[in-house]
Amino acid sequence: MSASLLGYDTRSLRSALVMRAVDTLNPFKRAQDFAWASPCVVSSIAGLGDLFIHLPLIAGIVNEACVRGVEIRVALRPAHVGIGAQCGWEILPFDNALEDFFKNPGALQPNELFGRARGPRKNPPALWIDLTGNAVSALAVKLAGAKKLAARVTRGGASLIDYSLPHSIQENEYDNRARVAAVLGCELDFSLAEKLRSAPIAGCENTVVLCLTTITRWRNWPLENFRHLAERFPRTNFVATGFRNEIAGEELDDLAKLLRLPNVSDRLDQLSIVELIRLIAHAPAVVTNDTSAAHIANFFGTRGAVLFGPAGPATFAMRGGLQPFHDATCPFFPCVQWKCSNETNWCMRKISARAVGDYLETLPGLAS
Repeated sequence: MSASLLGYDTRSLRSALVMRAVDTLNPFKRAQDFAWASPCVVSSIAGLGDLFIHLPLIAGIVNEACVRGVEIRVALRPAHVGIGAQCGWEILPFDNALEDFFKNPGALQPNELFGRARGPRKNPPALWIDLTGNAVSALAVKLAGAKKLAARVTRGGASLIDYSLPHSIQENEYDNRARVAAVLGCELDFSLAEKLRSAPIAGCENTVVLCLTTITRWRNWPLENFRHLAERFPRTNFVATGFRNEIAGEELDDLAKLLRLPNVSDRLDQLSIVELIRLIAHAPAVVTNDTSAAHIANFFGTRGAVLFGPAGPATFAMRGGLQPFHDATCPFFPCVQWKCSNETNWCMRKISARAVGDYLETLPGLAS
């Protein structure tokens, strides 16, 4: 499958059509050279994993703004504002109210949409730097009153973007941070880890974290493989995290077998975002699907394995971070994650528990 559609960094035709539609709003818009202005907003309003990739860059942008005497706020999704507060930033709760509309046109609530835009419009930013980087976010930011917008254009929004941030289709998201920082004239700041580490969760000290689920079934490693890992390391304590409603019905028996093991504790559906962060920050290792837990682990330097499927490690793995495991032999790779066109030879099933276990044995304190 092509790595892009209609020239955008997406493999979903529906998303590509939305991006093209937004780009027709002002088809003659041309990007300018970046210039700071005050007041400024920097935003990361996608998932928790994206935020943890962006945190060192956001910190660098805030630092540079302060040096320049630029008034700056950090726009985060309401569920993530506590993370920004721990970092000591002035936070603007902001969400992309249009995203659900494009998934389900009947879901649009005009009052909610304009209500979310009303807050920023009380003090409209002269400059908004959006690290989310898609057409929907660009439209939401402009509705919020931003006079100038800096964002990537590979996911649409070019008709609304004044300053184009560097990004190539399927570029590694970790490497991209340095390129964006260079354009903005700032440095990445990795000092936030100690501010966010907090104290370990009682009873979970020295416990390996197994992140079992993602929002899409086709990015989930078979649960029997997680069980094989826990059985291979009987002297190691494991904690299972994730959400039961993200587990396929045919795997419920495998889940029960995993949770019955004496060295596995069940924290499914029990952890807040802050608790998940604390758990991963103090874990000796993490084994996770390609989801936010992987990026949290990379942020804190936690060791372990990340299991890739529809999307590959070239885009979302950090060099020197979690060890990526991936089988790219599927003829449909990379693919749209919401469905699988090759269920009988599903890529996640081809990542063996033995290979992951062999790697874990190389980590301190995890001998079988």
